[in-house]
Amino acid sequence: MNVECWMDISGIESNAQFVSVIIRAIDEAEIILFMYSKSHKSIQNYENDWTIRELNYAQERNKRIVFVNIDGTELISWFVFMFPKKQQVNAQSNEEIAKLIKDIGHWLKIDKKPSLPRMELAYSKEEFTSLVKKGNMGSASQPFLLAVQETFFITGRGLVVTGMVESGTLRVGDSLSVIGFGKNISTVCTRLEKYRKLIDVAHPGDTIGLTLRGLDKSDVSIGQVVSQPSSISESNTLYCDCLFFSDMKVRNSGFETTSDQPLTFCIRTAEVAGKLVLPNGINHISPNAYIPVKAVLNNFVPINKGLVFAIRIKNKTVGVGIVKHT
Repeated sequence: MNVECWMDISGIESNAQFVSVIIRAIDEAEIILFMYSKSHKSIQNYENDWTIRELNYAQERNKRIVFVNIDGTELISWFVFMFPKKQQVNAQSNEEIAKLIKDIGHWLKIDKKPSLPRMELAYSKEEFTSLVKKGNMGSASQPFLLAVQETFFITGRGLVVTGMVESGTLRVGDSLSVIGFGKNISTVCTRLEKYRKLIDVAHPGDTIGLTLRGLDKSDVSIGQVVSQPSSISESNTLYCDCLFFSDMKVRNSGFETTSDQPLTFCIRTAEVAGKLVLPNGINHISPNAYIPVKAVLNNFVPINKGLVFAIRIKNKTVGVGIVKHT
């Protein structure tokens, strides 16, 4: 696996070094592996501990954090409380380490080889228009996927999530994952409703409410998806073909060219800020321009090839795109 890994071997002592070295390392990292052991039980002041500050900074930057237990010590309750639902790995288990390596390869897309150059159009304009009109609705034969529209916590029942089934089918008792915004939480569907009536199975196009086992309202947010486990991944970098409806000024920045105005990417039910990276040499986007772009988002959202999304400036839709690669 060709992965660049950074770790503090020599020790960092001063505040200046901390800012210049550790912060840069976290900013550039995609995954944070936090190695914990019995020594973490001796922490007296959590607010001023360097390792805790690193974790807090990484979480604020929406980095994927994995706790790696190196000596069999149980993760103390403070970490569980402050960093809930984070993946934990036992370093003494060959099986768990092998799974972690596989997961890292999946998260970093190491084995994914795009079949097309990323900054070239993948679709003709006619194909693009047809796919946009079709939208994101899939078939019953595909893995289950539902974008979260609303959440409710009902006492005595649990967390209820509502949304439209995008693809696949769902039955009570099916295992599910909640994906998005750096989270990947496992759960089970315990109840299905459609128009306030209990149903046995949900199909694509159905607007449903599903009760999720063991979760509370803070675990699930609008913009995440509920899906069949391991059927979709999240990313903050998208390679897309885009059709623009409005004039857009752009600003040259070396090789890359980015939009000069704040952009919002509407991806399913998520609204995420981000920027565009345009092909070199483009300094103006005119109405009806159809070009390949790279979108860099400020957060991780569930993405799949062929996903249709909108681009907005304030409340105005200025373009629409289709994901080619992540």
